[in-house]
Amino acid sequence: MKKLSLILSSIFIISSIFAQKTFDPRKGKKYFGGSNNEVKKLSNIGLQISLGPTFTLASLNKMEKSASKDVNLGHLGTYDIKPSGKIGANIEIGLAHYNMHSKKFSFGRIIDYFDYGVGFKYFRGTEKIDFSNGVNGEGKLANGYLNGRFSVHKLIYIKNSPLNIDNGLGINGDYLLLKKSEAYTNNITSTQKYSNPFILNLHYSLGIGIRLKRGSYLIPGVYVPILAFQEFGKESIQWFSSRYYPITCQVKLIKLLGKKSKKTDCSTNGSEEDKKKNKEFMQNK
Repeated sequence: MKKLSLILSSIFIISSIFAQKTFDPRKGKKYFGGSNNEVKKLSNIGLQISLGPTFTLASLNKMEKSASKDVNLGHLGTYDIKPSGKIGANIEIGLAHYNMHSKKFSFGRIIDYFDYGVGFKYFRGTEKIDFSNGVNGEGKLANGYLNGRFSVHKLIYIKNSPLNIDNGLGINGDYLLLKKSEAYTNNITSTQKYSNPFILNLHYSLGIGIRLKRGSYLIPGVYVPILAFQEFGKESIQWFSSRYYPITCQVKLIKLLGKKSKKTDCSTNGSEEDKKKNKEFMQNK
């Protein structure tokens, strides 16, 4: 996992440097954010909502043989642990802040936008044990986490296209809100461990940005943990005798908010004759 962390972090940094050299602000606004006139009618803040499936990648070592005492038969034997991941779901709502017509947070164009949100993530998995004497056991993982996320993003624009490659790096904190682990049938191991209820990770995200219309963007993508802070270096969820690596897939919809138009005083506009008529009208109202 340390190698994966270094690789994904390097991808984000290299893509940021590459995008700086190839990005044309005028073309970027034309194909992603609209023309200069269009952008000025919109705020650089937008609502974002994301939803999609989650996956758990179980420990790659599918077969773990160990010596253990069969509590039922009273003698030593061996068993095979077979974890497997299952499909879950996630949803999130929050805000996105773009830098397309503001230099306040541009940081030399390293960051194109940042977003954050709160949501709910549901991860599932199973673990089966086959004992040498023919006794089988099974446990099921079904955990729901309250999720908070903050990410910064760098965009690589595809020339003459409304598409871009969205690279993100951020932090997510997940708190175990719903724990529905079904009772382990025929549990014959003593090596079961469980992750802390609170998980804090550095994550990397990759997506494809699609401009639907002015101020509306659709970004299908995925984000994965690359460094765990709470249990340092353990980016996966430890449950029963296995580890499950969480993968969060999302389809994100961002809609930029419109700017409030300033109210004008009609009495200060127009010719002197118009002002005089307006004054008379107000007096006689």
